[in-house]
Amino acid sequence: MNNNNMKNEYNQIENKNYNKKVIYHGIEILRTFMSFGVVFLHFIEKKNLTNFLLKSIYNCANFYVPTFYIISFYFSYNMIAQRNIKKIKERFLRLLLPYFIWPIFFWFGQIIVYYKTTDININIFKTIIYQLVIGSGSYPVMWFQLDMIANTMIFIIITFAFKDYNLNIIKALHLFYYLFLQNYENLFSEYKNMRAIKYFFSSSIYCITGFYFANISLIKIINDKKDKIFLFIIPFVIILKEKTNIFNVSKRFSVIVTEIISTILFLFFSLLPFDKINNDKIILIIKYLTRYTGGIYYIHRGVVTLLHPYIKKIFVLGNFKSIICIYLLCYFICAVGRKAFKKSKLIYLFG
Repeated sequence: MNNNNMKNEYNQIENKNYNKKVIYHGIEILRTFMSFGVVFLHFIEKKNLTNFLLKSIYNCANFYVPTFYIISFYFSYNMIAQRNIKKIKERFLRLLLPYFIWPIFFWFGQIIVYYKTTDININIFKTIIYQLVIGSGSYPVMWFQLDMIANTMIFIIITFAFKDYNLNIIKALHLFYYLFLQNYENLFSEYKNMRAIKYFFSSSIYCITGFYFANISLIKIINDKKDKIFLFIIPFVIILKEKTNIFNVSKRFSVIVTEIISTILFLFFSLLPFDKINNDKIILIIKYLTRYTGGIYYIHRGVVTLLHPYIKKIFVLGNFKSIICIYLLCYFICAVGRKAFKKSKLIYLFG
């Protein structure tokens, strides 16, 4: 079979299964863990890291966002590779609406809640433009979203402009980012509010990783070779248990190590045997517990900032219990929001 026939056969398979939605519960659990980890990292106080579990969640901090990138672009591959305009437009709506609306909403909300201590002479227009251009400032968590938007645009441009060579060009970018990354990040090391620019190349590396995994159908491969891959992953899990400081590596190799470990996490959760669970109730519980991860990420900082005067009267921030309460509160807000806006595009604000 020549290359053209192989490509045609591959495209037929992809087209046939494109609209068939497959839910990978292991990946959904991983996404939920990453979402909780981000909330944990933003609000935990180091003095409250009192046991192995909390220290491990904290020590995994470098892998929450990279794993999000890998998962997102893994599941965006078909949409981009098939040049599905409808799905591409939908993805941009999912990315752009939260990026534009939440920072403005929370910024004005903060002025209203803290009007007695807020400088009313502040340049509103300048502040909002600054936030929307660099993805951080008045609402810093959106740097992640800006990098997601930028990488999506780059992948789509490459795919449309270089139809036959797009994957090779993306692989070349992967190598180029590795070579250029260190010096580039050092240029912005003193600018904390420029995270989207500072971490653009490293985020691109993780996006390319997810995109390439989808190209080679990684989940199918690992499902066919579960036993062998488990033998590879188990030693890593044992090391993780014994050495919670395993991730304190040299900065020179941090991106490579982060990519490898994020990949191992992706593999491990992909291998979880949910296909053998025949209990619909258990699957339904998993389905509900793993919802709204994106929405929770978008709103968690803003919710705590706006409600802080009231939250601090109910529980003390900075410990594990308060973080669980914050996560559940954001989950509830996202559930209500999606129900309220189920017939509107604003549903994308809530993940």
